[in-house]
Amino acid sequence: AVPAVKEHRSKGVPKPTPTTSTVGEKVAVYEDEDDVEPEDEEIGRGSVGVDAKPMEYYDQLPPMIPEKEVESTPLTQPIIIASAAAMASPSEPVIYNEYGEVVKPHEYVQDVYKPPDDMGVQVIVDAEDVIVDEYESEEVVKKRFTKKAIAIGLGVVVIAAIISVVVALLLLDNSSSSSEAPSAAPSFAPTSNRLSVIIEKVTAAGVSSIESFDDRNGPQFLAAEFIADVDKLDTSDTADELLIQRYIMTTFYYSTGGESWLTCGQTHASCTTDGDAYSYLSENSECDWLGSSCDRDGYITEVSFAYEIEGGTNDGLSEPLLEGSLPAELGYLSRLKSLIINNDNLEGTIPTEFGLLTSLEILHLTNQRLNGRIPLEFSALTELRELRLSNNFFDVFVNSNFWEGMTNLKRVYLNNNRIPRRLPNELFNHPSIEEISCSLNQFTNTLPEEMSTSLKYLNVGGNSLTGTLPSSIYNLTNIEFLRLDTNKLGGTLSSAIGSLTSLTGLYLRDNNFTGGFPEEIKNLVDLERLTIDGGFTGNVPEEVCDFGLLTFTIDCPGPQCNGSCCGDCNIGE
Repeated sequence: AVPAVKEHRSKGVPKPTPTTSTVGEKVAVYEDEDDVEPEDEEIGRGSVGVDAKPMEYYDQLPPMIPEKEVESTPLTQPIIIASAAAMASPSEPVIYNEYGEVVKPHEYVQDVYKPPDDMGVQVIVDAEDVIVDEYESEEVVKKRFTKKAIAIGLGVVVIAAIISVVVALLLLDNSSSSSEAPSAAPSFAPTSNRLSVIIEKVTAAGVSSIESFDDRNGPQFLAAEFIADVDKLDTSDTADELLIQRYIMTTFYYSTGGESWLTCGQTHASCTTDGDAYSYLSENSECDWLGSSCDRDGYITEVSFAYEIEGGTNDGLSEPLLEGSLPAELGYLSRLKSLIINNDNLEGTIPTEFGLLTSLEILHLTNQRLNGRIPLEFSALTELRELRLSNNFFDVFVNSNFWEGMTNLKRVYLNNNRIPRRLPNELFNHPSIEEISCSLNQFTNTLPEEMSTSLKYLNVGGNSLTGTLPSSIYNLTNIEFLRLDTNKLGGTLSSAIGSLTSLTGLYLRDNNFTGGFPEEIKNLVDLERLTIDGGFTGNVPEEVCDFGLLTFTIDCPGPQCNGSCCGDCNIGE
């Protein structure tokens, strides 16, 4: 008897397609997957050759579709059928043909379903559901599945990374308008390792804030990017302090509209007619860039953009015309002694970081469009000798403690701004002060009662000062230039004016003076310019005409001038 064989089909494996017997037998085929094979518990429950069912039993199986003739195709591999007991034995398995006869392995040919090449594993079991043979082992299947899982996982990771980068770029574009609190790290992805290193050095030194690099079109990012990726000067072995110095000067270039400079910018081949200076961002040291000077250690000590409004150039320098604002980074040029930037279109306020320039001796920022307050931090500039901020839009003055720290201060020029209220008495009484110009502002108080005798130049014209001239003004024995015109000053002019023999210029017109014009004026033999208020009476000494005056003006009705140099009142230059 032939042991019954129960076919095991794993989920997802289709029923076999029709196959044929090698002996030309007719083979019955189930019609579709919905057909169910018989499930008789007694079939195949014995060992090999035991309890086999008679052939009549198979006549009771479910109906089949009509039988048909199919061609016989020999199989290339026999099907081995074995019981569990046989499987456990190391001896050669027993093989039966379809008639239950024992055959040798090489003689047996049986109808079999051979799956397509991509079908997967073919498994045939005996009645005890024991796997007896397979085209691929379970271990091979698991390995293939693991490889596919890894490939899919890697694909998911790559897609997630791409999405993350896109989202980060979108967030970066909106960072300039974001109101969120500053983050501890930049929101950009640096374009190179060198750029990251430079930004890290600059921020660690406190020269620029990490937030300033969020704007990829800002001067800080452009400067760092230039040094990292464009600069032709090899700075790989440069000391950090000098590398930061080059970054500061490059930031200055971008912050003041360097890309639009008329001359001496990155795109200009030459800079000066005498060849002693090079264009900004050239491969030369920043010490050789236009207007820069360094000490023997390579640290910048001077930045000068000093030009005449009329007359072209100064000292062979061409005028690039700066626009934009002053970067705070300039405040970290630790050895800077002179900063002179005149006659441009700079706007905004003076950075408070300029108070860190403790070596600074000269600061000129004239003829610009700067506004706001003069930084209180300037009081820390103990070496400052000269402060010129004329022709700007400053409209807030400083408190009394501002001038005390500047122990070496000699010259202060604040003329033609919008500074209101009172003159800074502390400045006028500064022990080392020599020159003060506060003309053309909005001061409304009186002249200080105390003035330093070191004063040589005093210009407070063009304000709204009131009161009379204090006695301290006649003690200025070193004064050379005194301009009090175009105010609301009154009272008389003391004969003590004759003691100011160093005067070369005396401006008194357009006030409310009264009384006689002192004859002692004839003692001012070095006088070159004289204007007299029309409220004075009396006569102008004839000796005045011997002075060779360059300017001589008397307001009407004014005192009489009968000398050879004058006639009626209101005499012009």
